[in-house]
Amino acid sequence: MNRAQVITNKLDELQENDYRNGFNDCVLGYCRDALNEFDGSGEEFWSAVCCNRMGEVLREFMDSDQNLMDYFDEVSSMAKGPGAFEMPAWGTKGT
Repeated sequence: MNRAQVITNKLDELQENDYRNGFNDCVLGYCRDALNEFDGSGEEFWSAVCCNRMGEVLREFMDSDQNLMDYFDEVSSMAKGPGAFEMPAWGTKGT
């Protein structure tokens, strides 16, 4: 098994469960946790995605597989769909 397979397995699981983002979890977070369990590289993955270093993400974590990157984006978009957590206005603007 390698990092790309770990990510693929996690994405498959989230898609099969029709996952929606919660208050404190998201697709990126689940993939980070799976990579941390696999080889401790989850924080690197998180940082690379958050800093928009997508070339590094593709090379280092997805075996240069653009289809996997597209799948990650697809599952992330699905998770933001109907039923996903949305911060109420008072949560971002103060009370």
